[in-house]
Amino acid sequence: MELLVKLRDGEKVQIERHENGLKSGTKRLYFNDFVDGLMDELPIQNVMVSFLRRTPDFKEFLKEALDDDKELFAFITNTFEYITRHDIMEHEQFMQFILSVFKKLDLSELANEHIERLISTLLLNVKKLPDEPIYVDLLVELLQKTISLESKKEIAERVLPKVMEITRDANVSLLQEWLTMILPKLDIVWLLEAMERMQDGEEVLTLDEEIPKYCVMVKKTNKRTIYVLDIPKMRMRVKYHDIPFEDVGHPRLVSFIYVTQGRVSEMKMFAVEGDAPLTNDTEMCHFPFSNVHGSGQVCWSGYKGEKINSAQDVSMLPFVFLGGNSNDHLRSNVREMFEKLQGKDFPNNQLLPFKQTLKEFV
Repeated sequence: MELLVKLRDGEKVQIERHENGLKSGTKRLYFNDFVDGLMDELPIQNVMVSFLRRTPDFKEFLKEALDDDKELFAFITNTFEYITRHDIMEHEQFMQFILSVFKKLDLSELANEHIERLISTLLLNVKKLPDEPIYVDLLVELLQKTISLESKKEIAERVLPKVMEITRDANVSLLQEWLTMILPKLDIVWLLEAMERMQDGEEVLTLDEEIPKYCVMVKKTNKRTIYVLDIPKMRMRVKYHDIPFEDVGHPRLVSFIYVTQGRVSEMKMFAVEGDAPLTNDTEMCHFPFSNVHGSGQVCWSGYKGEKINSAQDVSMLPFVFLGGNSNDHLRSNVREMFEKLQGKDFPNNQLLPFKQTLKEFV
């Protein structure tokens, strides 16, 4: 395969892919995106050399930005949009630099929609990384500036409920402390009027979350989120130690996945009979194979502390467990069961009642 790149003034970069002498595909990119893609392929030392060569240009850009709040705000907004796409939280000095720049901002001349956009971006980062205090520091700095300006209070009306939602769902203790400190200092009349307008006025988004596949119930507390997954009766590929078995019949399963501060803290697995919709009163049965304790607790070191970045991570977790190596640690006849159930559906009459219902696990 070879790539042919065509550059023409005023046009997008055209990239053609050729295989066996024939063109098999064409892609067009803006020049900046094309160069950005090439930079991603360079070793980091080459990128640093290129950056250092342009140090005077970078210094001049920062000087102009620091002298113009609108330019500075655009720089910060773009920076956080980049951070959202590419995790650079490990660069502590860079984040401290952004915080120091934040403190120079004068919000009075900036458009409300731009300020609200940046607050929303910061809230997203706080939700994803509640243990990183730098994001909370940045958010608090921006919120305090916003609340202190009469012309920006309408922003505060819209974002404070979102802040409260984040502190409750993600258990961000630093943000909770700030709210506890700042709420008594707010004009109580303004606060009550803002809350009333929220109830009677425009619709305000308080939760925007993708639901994992197979998920039939989600329960949120101030400490964790519990996902209940209903996995249909099926045949699947399993392993006994390193020996694979194809199309082994499995009963309908219910998996409880407990997520604390963005990481899996606990997982339980049960079976259920029939095909009726799951409810709080659905009777649980014991998982019929290995690697699950009598309590339903999964015996698998691989899931503890697993970071949840998307709904797909939640929905895939039970299947990663089920496809892993089984053994005789918690059940003695696992291999015989796999051999017997190859190419067959699991017989529900072999399930053992657990004598507890779904609601007792959420």
